[in-house]
Amino acid sequence: PLSPAAAAKDRGNAEFKNGMHNNAIRWYTRGIIVAKDDERDVKIACYSNRATCYAQTHNYKKVIADATKVLEMEPRHGKCLIRRGLAYEALEKYKLALEDMKLAQQVAPTPIVSQAVTRLTRNVRDIY
Repeated sequence: PLSPAAAAKDRGNAEFKNGMHNNAIRWYTRGIIVAKDDERDVKIACYSNRATCYAQTHNYKKVIADATKVLEMEPRHGKCLIRRGLAYEALEKYKLALEDMKLAQQVAPTPIVSQAVTRLTRNVRDIY
C-alpha cells in the first residue's frame, strides 16, 4: 500500500492532469507535510510538481521557493533548474535566471534551455 505522502502526491498528479492546479497544490502540500524522513523522493516530487502548479498560476516567487527546496536536496535537478530559471526571468532577475539555465544546460540540455541561455545572455549584456 502507498504511504500517506505517496497517496497525496498521486492525488495531486491526478488533479494536475485535470487542470485543477489549486487542488493539486493542496495535495502536494499535504504530501510534503506528511512525508517521513525516508521519503525524500516523494518530498522532492511534491515540491517539484507544486512548483509547476505555481508556474501555471504565475506565482513566480513560490515557484522559486519550491524549486530552491528541491535544489537544496538535489542540486542537479534539471526540471527545477529550468523552472526556477524561467521564474527568475519572469521576475526580470536575468543574472539569476542565466545561472540556473547554464547549469540546466549541463544537466538537461534541451532546445528550450539553449534558447533561454541565448535570450538571457542578451538580456544580461543589454542591462549590465
